[in-house]
Amino acid sequence: MPGIGDTLNRSKSSRFGYLFILCSVQAICLLTVAWGTGPGWDEWGHLPSGLYQLQYGDPTPYCVNPPLTRLIGAVPVWLAGGGIDFEPLPRSPGFRPEGPLGWLYIARHGERAFSWMSVARTAVIPITLFGTYLMWMVGTRLFDERTGRIAAALWAFSPTVLTFGASIMPDATAAVFGLLAAWRFYVWLRIGAVNTAWWLGIATGLAMLSKATWLILPPMMALMTIGYGVVCPRRWQWSRRWKQGAAIAAVCWLVIHAAYEFQGTLVPLEKFEFVSDSLRGDDSSASPSSSGNRFRGTWLGRLPAPLPAAYIRGIDIQKSDFEGKMTSYFLGQRRNGGWWYYYLVGLWLKEPVALWLMAAIGLVAWGKHRFRCGNRTRLVARAIVFTPGIALFVFVSSQTGFNHHLRYVLPFLPCFYLLIAAGVASLRGKWQYPIVALVLWYTLSSLSVLPRSYAYFTEAIGGPREGWKYLEHSNLDWGQDILTLKKWVETNPDKRPVYYLYAIPSIDFKKLGIDADDGMHAMTVHGPYRAGWWVVSARNLVDPGYRWFREHEPTERLSVTTSVYYVSPEVAQRNREAAFEESSE
Repeated sequence: MPGIGDTLNRSKSSRFGYLFILCSVQAICLLTVAWGTGPGWDEWGHLPSGLYQLQYGDPTPYCVNPPLTRLIGAVPVWLAGGGIDFEPLPRSPGFRPEGPLGWLYIARHGERAFSWMSVARTAVIPITLFGTYLMWMVGTRLFDERTGRIAAALWAFSPTVLTFGASIMPDATAAVFGLLAAWRFYVWLRIGAVNTAWWLGIATGLAMLSKATWLILPPMMALMTIGYGVVCPRRWQWSRRWKQGAAIAAVCWLVIHAAYEFQGTLVPLEKFEFVSDSLRGDDSSASPSSSGNRFRGTWLGRLPAPLPAAYIRGIDIQKSDFEGKMTSYFLGQRRNGGWWYYYLVGLWLKEPVALWLMAAIGLVAWGKHRFRCGNRTRLVARAIVFTPGIALFVFVSSQTGFNHHLRYVLPFLPCFYLLIAAGVASLRGKWQYPIVALVLWYTLSSLSVLPRSYAYFTEAIGGPREGWKYLEHSNLDWGQDILTLKKWVETNPDKRPVYYLYAIPSIDFKKLGIDADDGMHAMTVHGPYRAGWWVVSARNLVDPGYRWFREHEPTERLSVTTSVYYVSPEVAQRNREAAFEESSE
């Protein structure tokens, strides 16, 4: 008979084999996205900004996001010769130089910019793969092996994770390091060893270097530490914990400042020029473009800022954006400001039906098995690990200045997938096969739109072709299909002129090796007034000024997000005359 050692070895081999296969398939999918789609809107700014900081030590560009992800992506690009030329940057408060840097980068590298972007994307893929392992590990430790496997699969093939896990935008990185920080926090609370404190400080620093929304971590951890000491007082030594807490804060502080090369360290608060209403003060006579500082002349103003100066300026600019009440589009409605339920409904729209069936089944199982509480220790552990993600979701949902991107709540997805996996994994017997079938359905549904995972929409509304009726911006099409246009233009040299209604303004297509012109300036409210081949991205279908394309069938569909319309000289003339008559009335 086989011994216990043989059984354990087989169990370890099974776990390794499952994770290896899962991560291998996920890596292929991520590479397909990284090299098969063009840059999204923000990526045109992230890569040049990362290169600018890496080469010239200036963290000013794209300071609204901490630099970790773009620095990782920039390293191999710079080493391979895809760097950026130095350009003096304006220092006016609130100015964002990442847009001009993106145009300069295109001007220097031309169509090679596409390859450099894919190289940068490839460099950050290991972080998403680490997230798959982390999902398995946390699910297994908090629940059981089945939960870990299901949760890892949900993360690996999530259309949202595939989209942003293969980009140099920071959201997937923030999700991974946010979960890591939450887990290391629980380990520290549970064990209290010195080495666990160091690891917690590093993990928290990495999370805060990924996304500024993780600023909620330090105060949350402080409150939960006090709560844990009260609820679980056995062997709890307050003096030792406070000393370790100070060490954690110091390590976190060092990790964050090291990424900024210790520039702007300990700058007094009164030295900043803020542009957000919250930080510049309540002077109602100040113009929206003016700057100020509510801390100037107060004792708080003399205190040193705990974060790098560029980090704080980024928070200020982002806060100003949310205060500005930008125009948002949701469920066919456009208005200034947002909706508190935007992310709740958005998640439903952007996930396969199979996930929601698993959620419903899991909810029933949750009630039936009382969430498999087992003992208080496990219940406390789950609460500690899940609280940061849930708190982030609530916090982001409360910011209703504008609603553009579901990716803002991507750091919530790990605990969301873990909760669903825990519910369905508790079912045994005849339920095992339907659960496996649902996971396969989920996977195949997500992969059905590869590499355009960014355009995934649930089958319940008709899939990606109907998505423009519900959401826009990075939820629908952020310019990633530009490579599809490039290929179509190259294989159809007889179809000229070509006008492109792109999701991103001010891009010079000629410099990118694409024989097309920007169609934005050849449009009227009655339709295009220049004859030719019009290539239209899905995001433009929601724009009121492009109603003509919604009312006409495309000549050719290049993908779920890109269509071609042939505009004859007669139609163009008719649109031009209609616009002239309207303007002369």
